[in-house]
Amino acid sequence: MKAVFTTTVTEKIKDYLLENVNPKVEFIFPENIEEENLISLSKDAEIIVAPRFLETILRSSPKVKLVQIPWIGVQNVTEIVKKYPNVLLANNHGNAKSAAQYSVAMLLCLTNNLIQAHQMINEGKWENRLDLHFTNNFEDKIIGVIGTGAIGNFVAEMLKPFVKAVYGLKRTKPQIKLSNFDKIYTIKNKSDFFKEVDSVIVTLPLTEKTKDFISEKELRLLGRKGFIVNVGRGEVINEKALFTALKEKLICGAGIDVWYKYRVEKNTEGKSYPFNLPFQELENILMSPHRAGPTRDKPHYWKDVVENFNRLAKGRTDLLNLVDLEEGY
Repeated sequence: MKAVFTTTVTEKIKDYLLENVNPKVEFIFPENIEEENLISLSKDAEIIVAPRFLETILRSSPKVKLVQIPWIGVQNVTEIVKKYPNVLLANNHGNAKSAAQYSVAMLLCLTNNLIQAHQMINEGKWENRLDLHFTNNFEDKIIGVIGTGAIGNFVAEMLKPFVKAVYGLKRTKPQIKLSNFDKIYTIKNKSDFFKEVDSVIVTLPLTEKTKDFISEKELRLLGRKGFIVNVGRGEVINEKALFTALKEKLICGAGIDVWYKYRVEKNTEGKSYPFNLPFQELENILMSPHRAGPTRDKPHYWKDVVENFNRLAKGRTDLLNLVDLEEGY
């Protein structure tokens, strides 16, 4: 069983995979990941790892049984795999805990005004006034988590010890009890959710149903004391609505790790920004370059991927983290 990687991995990860995966699986780790070479290497492959040139690879690789994405996001992959009914698509939740940790760190940074405090000291402004460096205590706060999957569940688990409550928002009523959440809302009650919570962490994937899931209406309901953190996908929050809410202080602040433009060209000043509106001019936003969980060089990140390879080598199709192609996650 041949597994072709269309992305590069470190020697540490290669060794981990070779040591832990059934020897029936033959790994191909090409140094040359240009399209022509990957197509040639994949002609008799049964597993394709990562989405690079996936459409042309699948077109010429009739034996493929599994497309294994090494990360969570699959929004650019589902439509391709839909064309091949015999191909399974799985993603990887190995970075869920790291992404959750990062999102909680962003929220704590915002609610404790750490950036502003640092900037004042850095500028030589020695001030100790509480109104400049207020700490927004969590003990009486309800934090909302939008998306109750792997990342969202870890977020709730991390927050639970020091907040009043954690509420979750998911598309449908959960089939099992989500013990890290004090209350679960569904889309039907989205407005009630935003009225009830004090701040929000967003972990949603991007699908047709989640694009612009959060609009001006929801941000106004969150209110002037509310913070929002997004480690899901940028377009889940409407860009114009977010910018306006921050500029007009309709919400207190935002921590954003995921954006609206990823093929970014430098402007006339030689700077490149992953958005269409001037977020860099705002003072109440904490920005980072889509890095909430880049742990792909850690062996534990690949644990579920290893399990999928081993199951497939035994002829099993009950794989971990299979993507619902219709739902998009």
